Amino acid sequence: MAPSAEEGKTLFDRDNIRVAEVEREYPDGSVKKKAMIALTDVSVVVPITNDGKILVERHYRYSADTWTTEVPAGKVDDGESPDQCAARELEEETGYKAREMKRIASFYVMPHRSNYKIHVYLATGLSKTRQRLEKDEFIEVREETLDNLMLMLKNGELVDQKTATALLYYSAFAKGDMPKC
Repeated sequence: MAPSAEEGKTLFDRDNIRVAEVEREYPDGSVKKKAMIALTDVSVVVPITNDGKILVERHYRYSADTWTTEVPAGKVDDGESPDQCAARELEEETGYKAREMKRIASFYVMPHRSNYKIHVYLATGLSKTRQRLEKDEFIEVREETLDNLMLMLKNGELVDQKTATALLYYSAFAKGDMPKC
């Protein structure tokens, strides 16, 4: 069983972040204590329009005090699957629903300190609904080509890690079959 910050002695717990000291046996039989961070899994969506563009957001991020270019994403709520989260976040943040949503990747963000995962989805067959932002969300939606987003990444203009990883993964498989996830 993988160690989790949900177990162990709580060192910090606030704003959906919990740090705990966890004792675990290693493959060599030694036992060590480590600080583990409990974060909620996140679903990230690469929404492809009918003409092949990608919906992205200009998103104000309080912690960095800056506007970033991102694809829709959000934390998986209690009782919700990553698939449900992806569909919900796409509609809430962009005002679009997808006819088809396919998971194309799942990966650990920092496996040395957390079992937190990001799940990446490809959304196609988009139809307009309405955007439903939370009170502290400031998001403007626009369409971009994959080439332009890759140029923004190369030039250091696209700085959100989850978006960069999702777009690089999509780009690697855009002209062929997506791997099964």
